[in-house]
Amino acid sequence: MVLLEGFSNALNRKIYATISRAKERIKAYREQIEHIMNHEVMGDDDGPAQWSVPMYENGKAVGTITLDNIDDNSRICLVLENFETLIALSISDENRRNKYYYCIPLYHDAIQIDRQKDEFTDEDIIQYLNLIDSWFQVWVQLHSDAGCTNYTHLLSSGHFAEYMFKWRNLYRFSQQGFEKFNHVFSTFYFRRTNHGGR
Repeated sequence: MVLLEGFSNALNRKIYATISRAKERIKAYREQIEHIMNHEVMGDDDGPAQWSVPMYENGKAVGTITLDNIDDNSRICLVLENFETLIALSISDENRRNKYYYCIPLYHDAIQIDRQKDEFTDEDIIQYLNLIDSWFQVWVQLHSDAGCTNYTHLLSSGHFAEYMFKWRNLYRFSQQGFEKFNHVFSTFYFRRTNHGGR
């Protein structure tokens, strides 16, 4: 959502205002985001990552932005830890920027509780609920209906908390191993299919 807002701001000359052509503003923003992601978030100057923003229509439209890994969600964690840099670059309106600065750390802290390997205490779950409630109230101010996905519904409605109270641990139900196996199987299948079954 932040990157899409950043692209919209570049298009509408709210950022990179000294660049006259919209396509050049979008290109400048994209290059800066890719530099930050590859040299500060997922890599460094000695070993940069190779992430890029998917673009369509000769650089005029943004494709689906994904940051997930097959093995784990370490990219998302890295992004959340460096989110202030992305917000500062992308969000031109100071009030919206401050709302992001307030709510994203709440989300990050809540997810850290979700991901813990130890059994949840009642205090852990109550802290999680307080963090998610505070995050979601501001998130809805920022994004209204567009920010309400199935995932945000699971978090904000209390469904996750119900599982936390019932099962006392969510880590054991992780599907990372299954997703990894599925990726290996799919890769093998499509390689054989694309090479005539040899």
